[in-house]
Amino acid sequence: MEAPIARLPPELLVLVFEELDKEEQTLCVMSCQRWHALIKGLWPTLKTPPDILLRWTADAGNQPLMKLAKKWGKFCADDYEIAMSWATEKGQIRIIKLLKSWGDRERLNINIGEVLASAASWGQLKSVDLLLDWCIDDERTEEDIDDDIRGALISAAYNGQIEVLKYLESLVYSSDYDLNLVLCWAAKGGSIKCMELLEEWGADNPNGSLIWAAEESEIEIMKRAKDQGADAFDSALAKAASYGQIECMKLLKKWGANDFEEALKERKWSKGETVIALLKEWIKERDEG
Repeated sequence: MEAPIARLPPELLVLVFEELDKEEQTLCVMSCQRWHALIKGLWPTLKTPPDILLRWTADAGNQPLMKLAKKWGKFCADDYEIAMSWATEKGQIRIIKLLKSWGDRERLNINIGEVLASAASWGQLKSVDLLLDWCIDDERTEEDIDDDIRGALISAAYNGQIEVLKYLESLVYSSDYDLNLVLCWAAKGGSIKCMELLEEWGADNPNGSLIWAAEESEIEIMKRAKDQGADAFDSALAKAASYGQIECMKLLKKWGANDFEEALKERKWSKGETVIALLKEWIKERDEG
């Protein structure tokens, strides 16, 4: 069935189009051939910026409109990187290849570490694989390559992307790299499977897991860390208080945390007044008891 808007005369379509904001204009162009024909014929009037068109068409995997955007516009420093990031998040392999064909990462001003981490966080293994030849080349130092791959490891662990984690682990160049930081990020993200895998590889940091899990109120991870021997309850209490994690605070107090003064100093974020009142109440109870 034909959409009602398709029956409007071009003059009315232009009026409707000009009432939309820039991103809405771009989405219409991407989704409707009639809008597309209009924007090609009336570009000076419709004024949708090429940079927005480039980003959204990369996200949607629309190669013809990406090429059109490139022909029309001069892009800012981060436009190519944003387009690449959006394409990797959606696993748009053809778009990644197209962007790579437009120039090397220095000319396009693409931070390959950021893009690789984005692909890893979304579990886009094919995107990760395609980006690695930009990451690993003879012109970069092993330290720079390590930094980028570690960032991707952290992103994969935090977001529970275990297949990406497995793929990337073998690529870390330095033999002395400590996986305990990656373990902490997995704990913060609540990914027990990633934690188990990292522990198989040698990571061992129950206290770090406890503290980082407290920040995000990952109660099951906290219990797991305690079962593994974690006892940094006061440090975890300070972290939980800092982020307003009331239930975590109560659990940690039950486990023996009692440095409420330090937790009071660390309180910075949400539920501030509730956290302050609770800690002051606990201090009073402790001192009177």
